[in-house]
Amino acid sequence: MMRVDAAGGDAALAAIDAATTAPGFPPGPHTVSNNGEDIAPLPKAPNGGDADVAGRPKELSPAGAATEKALAAAADAVVKVAAELDEIDKQVGDGDCGSTVALAAEAVAADLKTKYPLNSASGTMAQVALSVKKAVGGTSGALYAVFFSSAAGSLKKSAGDGDATPAQWAAALQAGADGVSFYGGAKGGSRTMLDAILPAAAAAMEAANAGKGAAEVAAAAAAAAHKGADATKGMAPSAGRSSYVPAEVTAKCPDPGAVAVATWMTAIADTLA
Repeated sequence: MMRVDAAGGDAALAAIDAATTAPGFPPGPHTVSNNGEDIAPLPKAPNGGDADVAGRPKELSPAGAATEKALAAAADAVVKVAAELDEIDKQVGDGDCGSTVALAAEAVAADLKTKYPLNSASGTMAQVALSVKKAVGGTSGALYAVFFSSAAGSLKKSAGDGDATPAQWAAALQAGADGVSFYGGAKGGSRTMLDAILPAAAAAMEAANAGKGAAEVAAAAAAAAHKGADATKGMAPSAGRSSYVPAEVTAKCPDPGAVAVATWMTAIADTLA
């Protein structure tokens, strides 16, 4: 942290933030490139206001009811495996992966009954992002907020404020993964949550493009997420705390973040089956 003197402080800050191509110096905010990707900020609620006050509709559409059931099941599943995830993370990370995602899940469950505009796919994902952002600190909370925010942005563009098709949900999964990769710096094969999300998004899109329904698309995504999470065993980590852990340790354990993703995706698929 560098202090800036009050005298001339504004000029100093402007100079620090200015765009630069100097080797070894971080580029200013105006030079950051997202390679043309449209990474959305936390979207507004369907009513044009803050998603935090969007509120539950008086009546749920069939899709809205299914979304509520899926989110409740996902949250419950994550809480139930929290201790298991922590045990895995004690070997390859900080030991708090399960506790962290459980906090997020509990926040979602608490807000689900009153705050979520469940008849709007995009509005619901925006609210999930806010629930997570408020409840969970650290890198995991930020990346999950980015994931759901980016998914919400994709759904807003494709489905507006209404229901989403399986293909639109699959595209939202991919958008969420892109957001996490852009802001977190990890890619597929880095031994992170992306190693479950990316194959899940690809499998979901393949199933949707083949004309499969929501249940089959969700099942394909969950199966791919589990396969991806299991594949992180022995994967050389290049991001996150695991990148500091000896290879002989990571070879025995899957990435807990990827396991968490597979857990909530499976819970969602089970509700749609």
